[in-house]
Amino acid sequence: MKTPPFLLTSVLLFWGWQTNQIMFAVPLALILEGSRVTPTRFELSALEFHRVWTLCLLALIIVLAIPYITNKGLGSIYTLLQWIPLVLFPIVAAQLYSARGNIPTETFNIFYRKKESGNNEAFQNHIDLLYPYFSVCILAACAVTEKNPGFYWGMGLLCAWAFWGVRPKRFSWITWSVSWGLIVWLGFWGGEGLYKFRNYVDAQVIDWLSKRFRSDDNPFKSRTAIGEIVDLKMDDAILFYVDYKKGALRKTLLPQATYNIYKGGAWYAAQSKFTNFISLTSTENQWTFEKKLEPEKIIQVSMDLHKGKGLLLAPNQAFRFDNLPVLYMQTNPMGAVQVEKGPEFVEYDVAIHPQVSRNISPNINDLKIPIELRPVFQQLAAELQLASKSPSEILKTVDQYFEKNFYYSLNLTRSNREVPPLKEFLMQTRKGHCEYFATAAALLLRQAGIPARYTFGYSAHEYNWMQENLVVRSRDAHAWVIAYVDGEWRNFDATPSVWIDQQEAEASLLEKFSDVWSQMGYLFSYVRWSMEDESFRIYLVWALIPPILYLAWRIYSRARRVRQGGDGATSSGALYKKMASDFHLIENKLNQLGFAREDWETYSNWLRRIHREYPGAPVSGLAEAVTLYSRERFDPQGITPEEEERLKTEIQSWLEAPR
Repeated sequence: MKTPPFLLTSVLLFWGWQTNQIMFAVPLALILEGSRVTPTRFELSALEFHRVWTLCLLALIIVLAIPYITNKGLGSIYTLLQWIPLVLFPIVAAQLYSARGNIPTETFNIFYRKKESGNNEAFQNHIDLLYPYFSVCILAACAVTEKNPGFYWGMGLLCAWAFWGVRPKRFSWITWSVSWGLIVWLGFWGGEGLYKFRNYVDAQVIDWLSKRFRSDDNPFKSRTAIGEIVDLKMDDAILFYVDYKKGALRKTLLPQATYNIYKGGAWYAAQSKFTNFISLTSTENQWTFEKKLEPEKIIQVSMDLHKGKGLLLAPNQAFRFDNLPVLYMQTNPMGAVQVEKGPEFVEYDVAIHPQVSRNISPNINDLKIPIELRPVFQQLAAELQLASKSPSEILKTVDQYFEKNFYYSLNLTRSNREVPPLKEFLMQTRKGHCEYFATAAALLLRQAGIPARYTFGYSAHEYNWMQENLVVRSRDAHAWVIAYVDGEWRNFDATPSVWIDQQEAEASLLEKFSDVWSQMGYLFSYVRWSMEDESFRIYLVWALIPPILYLAWRIYSRARRVRQGGDGATSSGALYKKMASDFHLIENKLNQLGFAREDWETYSNWLRRIHREYPGAPVSGLAEAVTLYSRERFDPQGITPEEEERLKTEIQSWLEAPR
């Protein structure tokens, strides 16, 4: 059923007005309404309709993929719905400018290309997309989050216009108009009420979930047990990339969390409560702790944020984070930095200055040693004569003690489970991994009177030849100590330096291949999460222009133009339907004679099979007719008037011949 004049034009302009896409809506409306002015039509085959629909599907797939490709997430689905009228425009324009005036149902069959050659187009079912397209435009206009005051009344007027032609005739137009106006009025106020109710429910649900699952004291940052790092060290996967934007590229320790109380084989953070940090220049994605400092070093960290949330890697001396597009940042007194409501991939810059420290000043907790371990550390401190040394000498002595007398190993077996693991490490096995060395060093420094804390993070030391930066793998997870010496917190790593060479020697032979895959994933994440949504729209539109132009050229070069109306006007569509109808009679006749055609067979292949299997079958006179009929259907030039008369004669002669 045809739509009333100017209805599609009006709904497209309404869509453009509501979605701020008027620059697209105006040309689309003019093209569709132009079909009422120009008499030119194109004779499109079902295959050509199918090509147009394939283009629409391609555009639709791209549009639906945008929430995954861009950093807007599924929340942008309403924005994407606003583009559906543009996506479906080609197939609607094809219907309006085709000689058929409708679309074969086979157009929407994804297996059409396999079945097309055996399909008889003259007897296909057809559908009309004009009213569905009208509904799509209304739906796309409804997808706008903030609607202007005229939205609802404009939508009601357009719907009344669309339903006017099918209104019940037993009621007067006045009765129908008043009833429709009442429906629109009730719908408007009912919609307003539902909108307010939905906002209220959303607020209550979010508040309940926040209270139910959110906690200021994050367990991951308030407790860690010896042995938890081992599982990370068994994995070679690349987690982060680190580069120096200011300063020399060199090995660096990147902490994530710091702890100050050791008890029962685990470290705890006594002051781990996070507080929200308000950025001074958040509009530029910059989060600043100190405004007046100039950085001595700037490092760039590329990392994933699980569901837009995670702990940042940053030295204790970091005072500013640039290019960090997150909504919330939280810090705790132990130097940890947590972000929320961000993209799933970030590449941020960290400004560093030696005068800065995000760890609070030392307190009594930084000197505590568990009672059961005090005799062990008193004995070690006496053996190393730490009481008579300066803080710098103590650090050097402790470092040499662990370097010369202990071994690094991830393969540990407990010989006596009644002895605490740390005591067994110090007094018996003298073999362990970074967690043991860091714990022992922290408590030994405390015994010598130096405040010390246990720190977990990652060691960035492996050069990445593909990007000329440092890669940080899961196995680079590390534990070390920060010691308060000369009024500042210093990194102190007591783990023997051989641990890096040992882990690289034990790496998988397939590591380089997995690195290439990780690099591809990094590049994809960079493009996916760093590109602005508006830029992606522009690129998407430009990317669709070449296939649209190519498809239009293919269809135009193959389609036969006809003129509708006027004296002496001819229609190849009428000829085609007449020929198709006659061939249907031939096919029925052969079916009655027992020569049924398979769905996948073309007419020429069908006739050849009949001639091969049944040499006496009456098909010898149809070869030329099939050739001319195929040219009439698929050749852009069609057939000449003389060939047309010969085709009619061949068909009529065969049908009238006695069998």
